Amino acid sequence: MPDRPNVSKLMERAASGREQRAAPEGIDPRVHAAVTDMYTYVLLLDAERRRVGERLQEAGTPAPPPDQHAQLAELRVELTEELDALREAAATLQEQAVRQSGPSILT
Repeated sequence: MPDRPNVSKLMERAASGREQRAAPEGIDPRVHAAVTDMYTYVLLLDAERRRVGERLQEAGTPAPPPDQHAQLAELRVELTEELDALREAAATLQEQAVRQSGPSILT
């Protein structure tokens, strides 16, 4: 099976400037950092899912061997499932943070 994306270094780079960015007023900075990291990971996974999809639909090149094609398709399904779960978790965490801080954060 093709290697899963190694996003730890990308996440480290994306999070390296996080300490300089302040959380919105009323939001726990740790929660803000967690939500930010989760959405960063969503973007990275989505990019990888799209890359795998493009490999599956490559035009003008020989098709990958059937076993490799099946592995790519399976990886794309796994990435999609992980993305859906991560998006749901990030949205839930964000909603909880807003509820705890009050409606003033939305204005």
